[in-house]
Amino acid sequence: MEIQRRLTLGFIVFGFAVVTASHGLAADPQDRLAAYGKQIASSTEQHAVVFVTVVKTTETPLRAYQIKFKTNHQALMAERNAERDQKAYLINRGKTEAWQQKFCTPELKTIMQVFGIDLVSGDFANMKGETQSMAVCGKN
Repeated sequence: MEIQRRLTLGFIVFGFAVVTASHGLAADPQDRLAAYGKQIASSTEQHAVVFVTVVKTTETPLRAYQIKFKTNHQALMAERNAERDQKAYLINRGKTEAWQQKFCTPELKTIMQVFGIDLVSGDFANMKGETQSMAVCGKN
């Protein structure tokens, strides 16, 4: 069973590499993560999310990157006073969960596998650069 799972994963990774190469997509992890970030941003309603950049954060002990996004849509901003207001806390938690679901997809996991990336975070900030939500996607 384990051999079959590894073989299937190997074919998926190989297939992704072939598709990437045949379509002229980026062979560099930062370029591929940037393309993914732009895809996430363009998939949002009214283009509410804007892709900013990709930053390599560490190489060791984990190979990690951060994809940065911004928004000016008030509905996506974190509620203030969440440390004292239970309702604001729950609203923020819901927004963070929604961001996590949107960001950490099987497609991102495949990119991570292909490039040997251990962790990718998605920093979702307002236009001033103040983080509103953070999504974290690990290789497992």
